[in-house]
Amino acid sequence: MMLLKNKKLILGIFVLCSMGYFGTVSNLELNSFLRGEFILIPLQALALIYVTFVLRVGHPFHKNLK
Repeated sequence: MMLLKNKKLILGIFVLCSMGYFGTVSNLELNSFLRGEFILIPLQALALIYVTFVLRVGHPFHKNLK
């Protein structure tokens, strides 16, 4: 039960951070192409962190990547 509460708390924190980020990017005075690129930067960073983690530490579902 405690794990479920922690997941909801982490999800809530991610939702608040993403809302703040998208609100900040939408208020920037940029053309629409650059605005879309700035929105994708956190997703690209998270993908790099995930791939680095999987290749270094290993993951039970991705044992064949090494």
